[in-house]
Amino acid sequence: MFDKLFLFGFVSSFFFCPFQIVLAQVLEQDSLILVQIYSSTNGNEWNNNSEWLTGPIESWNGVGLSNNRVDTLRFSNNNLDGTLPNELGQLDSLKVLDVRNNPALSGNIPVTIPGLTALRFLTLADNGLEGSIPPGLGDLNELTRLRITNNNLSGTLPTALGNLSQLEVLDIAERRITGTIPESIYTLTNLGQFVIGCDSVSGEISNSIGNLTRLTSFALSNTLISGSIPASLSNADGLRIVALDRNQNLEGPIPPGLWGHPNVFLHGIVFNERLSGPIAPEIGSAVRLQQLIINDNRFEGEVPLEITTLDSLEIITIQNNFFTGLPDMTSMEALDVLAVQNNNLTFEDLEPNLVLIDQGTTFIYAPQKPVYDTAFISVRAGSRLVIKGEIGGSANRYQWFKEGEAVDGGANADLTFNDISIQEAGNYSAEITSVIVPGLTINRNPASVQVTVNEPIQFCDPVILEASVADATATYSWSTGDTARSVTITEPGNYSVVIETANYSLEETFVTELGSSDLMAGTDIDFDIFIEDQAVPGDQALLVDGPVQFVNTSLAGSGFQWDFDDGTYTTEIDPLHVFTTPGSYSVQLTAVDDEGCEVIYDRNVEVQELFVTNAITPNNDGNNDQLFIEPFLYPASLRVVNRWGNEVYYRPDYPNDFNGADLSPGVYFYEINIGSIDKKVNGTITIMD
Repeated sequence: MFDKLFLFGFVSSFFFCPFQIVLAQVLEQDSLILVQIYSSTNGNEWNNNSEWLTGPIESWNGVGLSNNRVDTLRFSNNNLDGTLPNELGQLDSLKVLDVRNNPALSGNIPVTIPGLTALRFLTLADNGLEGSIPPGLGDLNELTRLRITNNNLSGTLPTALGNLSQLEVLDIAERRITGTIPESIYTLTNLGQFVIGCDSVSGEISNSIGNLTRLTSFALSNTLISGSIPASLSNADGLRIVALDRNQNLEGPIPPGLWGHPNVFLHGIVFNERLSGPIAPEIGSAVRLQQLIINDNRFEGEVPLEITTLDSLEIITIQNNFFTGLPDMTSMEALDVLAVQNNNLTFEDLEPNLVLIDQGTTFIYAPQKPVYDTAFISVRAGSRLVIKGEIGGSANRYQWFKEGEAVDGGANADLTFNDISIQEAGNYSAEITSVIVPGLTINRNPASVQVTVNEPIQFCDPVILEASVADATATYSWSTGDTARSVTITEPGNYSVVIETANYSLEETFVTELGSSDLMAGTDIDFDIFIEDQAVPGDQALLVDGPVQFVNTSLAGSGFQWDFDDGTYTTEIDPLHVFTTPGSYSVQLTAVDDEGCEVIYDRNVEVQELFVTNAITPNNDGNNDQLFIEPFLYPASLRVVNRWGNEVYYRPDYPNDFNGADLSPGVYFYEINIGSIDKKVNGTITIMD
């Protein structure tokens, strides 16, 4: 307010002063707004404030006029300090607003900016502006160029930007802008330059980018945008520049139609760590291509021969990728720079292209990535191992190293061990040079070799032999004819397998033999015999038809099986068995150990009919003193009667002690009843003097 009052007072008091001329030539409102901008941005300290507030407005540095209205403001590198006033939005005839390189300029972009209805060019770059991009920018219907870069702006890209139907240049690069590219942007069919450089912008590039058929430049820099480059980008017939720089999530191959776009003169695709795939042969259609700069990505495969037909191509830099082949480029007369270092190229690719140096081309080819993958190889002693090292080239020289020391006799392309020993374990690498290609040593990645003792493999059950190498790309050839990594064998002997990988070849032999168990029969594998909870001594005969409890007392093993030697078997743990025929039986308990080896514990048992004494002499001489039952295994009752049928003795639980001492000599009749097995025995017994 003070500045306005001062200005009006100055004009009324001094009619012939410079400001009187100003007001006569420029709309008063525009003049006041310029003074407000000067005041709000510390105009006294500008780098160049020539004529401001003293001379005619048309002489003020950075100010342009048309029809007595301000139509241009350029404040580039002028040390503006402060904020842009909201009054700026009242300059409704302003067509160009260019504010660049004023780090001390802070505050928000004025929300009144929709008032700049005539604005065509807007540049806000390398300042300290804060806040967000006003959605009101979408109301600037005449805007054709929008550059907002390197301030401190945050928020998201306004969807309203899609209303700028006249927009030809979109260049937004703000580190703190987040969100995604609004779908509305892809409706700006007049867009020629599409430049996004926002570190935190993510999402994917819409396939609708194919609607932007007037694009001449497409650039993404330092974004989090993911997904692949849409093939529809090639719809822009006038596309000249493709620039992709440090987009860490962008992935996949470049569409063939983009490689081969006939009007693109620059492919600047660098430091995109997930962009991969080959250069498509369609690149032969890129007849206007002058610069192919595709460093530090993950492009791979062979550089196609079709590239050599591009007469306009001057610069090829493809370093720090994974290219594996390079055509002869000596016919490319326009080629000025060829940089192919840090790929997977070998001398074979470089030898024919050395002529380029004599033709005046800058040819940079060293270093190259090491060849072959790092390998960790476990082998059995006595195996034949060949570590591969051969690469393409007509005059290669090789030197192998173990733990950094040159290997005696290690000047061959491959390092061979015909009968490898434990002492030969270690880390092996190689250096490869060429007599023809100077200044380049290609290293062979190290192979770490571990050698194990080749001990015989003992087995009982069928055993699986497994090759030491587990590699999805390996091939296996067994002496059995099998081609899988492992085989199952049932017979002892020697078996071999030849393993082929991209890194090495290995032939190893397995020595197998029948094994035996460490478990002990009678200790680890054992059983006891019980009759009605009573253990049966080892020399005790068993009774025909009498139930016998066998109890497994083994301390180890599994898979138990019983064989009772009478034609019956069982896998019960503690079986109850009945022998129906007298005889001698070898009862076997079979188990297997953890290796599948069998262990058998057998025990002989005698089985007999019931024997009863037929005469006794109760004289206590120790011979035939009582009626004796054998085998005396089960509770039994004994009844004795005389010839007249009179009972002379009865015990329900006979203790094997009847001696007839109180009876007269003679013949008596007995009945033995073994109730638990439902067995009755009748007979006669003679009591003698």
